[in-house]
Amino acid sequence: MAESHLPDDLDDWPEDPFEILGVTKDVEQRTAHRAYIRLIKKFKPDHSPEQFQKIHEAFEYVKTAIAMRRR
Repeated sequence: MAESHLPDDLDDWPEDPFEILGVTKDVEQRTAHRAYIRLIKKFKPDHSPEQFQKIHEAFEYVKTAIAMRRR
């Protein structure tokens, strides 16, 4: 996987949770999880708490969307 597509400045991040993770709307759980892990390795909670929180929220949203799609 490529290095993070997100800039360091949180103000320049997209609003869409899928864009934050760098995945498409039809993403599978495993791929979303890999994207999440890749991002939190760069934006660690102790060094980048706001970015980490935004990534975590995006991942939770995407997980919910995947679960809803499976119904």
